[in-house]
Amino acid sequence: STTVIISDLCENLKYRDRCISIHFMINSVDSRIVEITKGLYTSNEAFEKVSQFISMVKRKAIPVEESIGLISVRMFTVLLNEACELVLEGVGNKNDIEQLMMTGYGMRLGPFTVADIMGIDRVARWMEKLFNEFGDTKFKPNPLIKKLLRQHRYGMVSGKGFYCYDENGEQIK
Repeated sequence: STTVIISDLCENLKYRDRCISIHFMINSVDSRIVEITKGLYTSNEAFEKVSQFISMVKRKAIPVEESIGLISVRMFTVLLNEACELVLEGVGNKNDIEQLMMTGYGMRLGPFTVADIMGIDRVARWMEKLFNEFGDTKFKPNPLIKKLLRQHRYGMVSGKGFYCYDENGEQIK
């Protein structure tokens, strides 16, 4: 999970110096980024070997200091929460927000679609862990997310999330 601290995970391992966190970005087939995190016990040799492996699979390693949620999850959860807040306040609708983020910021997919792909229940668990760790309300799941969860709208996996999906996983317009 992207909200696990690698040093905690390797605490009882025999070869703690080999334990390292790698987070492949899979939200996009075009993504070539991998977050890589050393724990307290991770050796430089292990870090270098994993970095070489990431290079061999034609990805770019982004070093991240050990933190719950890494960079990508922390940034995404705040973006999604704010997008939900904008919908609840009536500032914009889901489709317009998605379009703005894709066209204006070059995102391949908008935040609501990404959440549906990843699973709203999963994203909400990340948010809760981040909120519990930092106590900052920017990580607390937005009421719109909680409403979707109560309705068992988990995203593509359930056929309904922020959007509805057919049996092939295609968004129903």
